Amino acid sequence: MGGTGNLGTFEGAPGRRVRRRFPLEDSYRYRRVRPGKNPHPRTLGITLPRFLGIDAGRKRVGLALSDPTLTYALPLESVSAKESVNRIAQLLQEEAITHIVIGLPTSLDGSSGPQRKRTEKFLRLLERCFPEIPVIAFDERMTSRAADALSPYSRSTNRDAGAAAVILTDYLRSRKHSSSPAPSHHG
Repeated sequence: MGGTGNLGTFEGAPGRRVRRRFPLEDSYRYRRVRPGKNPHPRTLGITLPRFLGIDAGRKRVGLALSDPTLTYALPLESVSAKESVNRIAQLLQEEAITHIVIGLPTSLDGSSGPQRKRTEKFLRLLERCFPEIPVIAFDERMTSRAADALSPYSRSTNRDAGAAAVILTDYLRSRKHSSSPAPSHHG
């Protein structure tokens, strides 16, 4: 069995040894497929929930993505408000987004201002554009300040994405600690 060809990757039954040939090597390497050590879910055709966090501002919209375990969120990017719906549509396909969480601004005394009205209008637009994706409103008080505290050297465009990550992380934590497993939808 000489040669240096790649014979491919083989998945075996749990506990069974499988053989894999690596390019430019003359020896076979073995790995054991262990019970509980499943292949990546995408290779099995399983879709895991993936959340998109949004911090909607007047001029810019911050975007963040959840990790596959729904434990935390990573800042993704900040886009202009005019381009935001197109970019969100692109992300829904590229990242297989299953839920959208949008930060709903509320002042510290609980009253709503003009930014909240703009955000609610944007939320309704997202619901119309993407009816198959649940859009969840979540209180975003103090998230921009929290994003600044996480990265004091970031520019304002990264601040929006950081705020979206804080919103989404807070939502994921509240979801994990709540008694109801289903997310509460705006409506």
